[in-house]
Amino acid sequence: FFFSSRRRHTRLQGDWSSDVCSSDLIGTGSRTLTVTGVDGSGVPATAAAVALNVTVTNAKSAGFLTVYPSGNPLPLASNLNFTAKQTVANNVTVAVSSDGQVDLYANSGCPDAIVDVVGYFSAGAPNGGGFQGIAPVRVFDTRGIYNAPCVTGTRDVQITGSAAGVPSDAVAVVLNVTAVTPSAGGFLTVFPTGVTRPTSSTLNYTAGSIVPNGTMVKIGTGGKKIGRAHV
Repeated sequence: FFFSSRRRHTRLQGDWSSDVCSSDLIGTGSRTLTVTGVDGSGVPATAAAVALNVTVTNAKSAGFLTVYPSGNPLPLASNLNFTAKQTVANNVTVAVSSDGQVDLYANSGCPDAIVDVVGYFSAGAPNGGGFQGIAPVRVFDTRGIYNAPCVTGTRDVQITGSAAGVPSDAVAVVLNVTAVTPSAGGFLTVFPTGVTRPTSSTLNYTAGSIVPNGTMVKIGTGGKKIGRAHV
């Protein structure tokens, strides 16, 4: 992983898709952003993935925003959830398309988006701590019948060897974790299975809120074939 020498600030304004962002309409759609090979960004055209700080502001209504490799199907995961006029930021690590682009999708609200490129990952087969970007895949959702009930203590989540496409020899993963409409305020911590829970939190939430955050976490015990994370 390499930090870019300068951060590129790109404010996306106006239409998310053709003429849907007028004062009396809710914008829905996607925008494409080139994140590699841009003058002054410090990110080479050969980069395979980028680390971004994404901020949403001035939304007309509540909604969510998803960042994903340009040209790929829209994933289920959201990177930011927002309410009207709220300013929300999140860290996002995302693979780029073959032409160095990512797509930003807003389901409603016609928000302004500010994207800071913080760093990048080199292309090539990863080794010795390298990163391999994939299209986002949902591996855990307590709202579904398979992962219920809600998290009230510690839960194991299978990461490697699952439908996520994470190989059994992976030692760490990049996750987007979202707490959805909790009944009371609290915090959630993601950490490797088999170790003592750290005192730090991955995200903090209030009752009824929707709060996402990006995190990098080492895969825990059970061997490289049974990678898990506690939530």
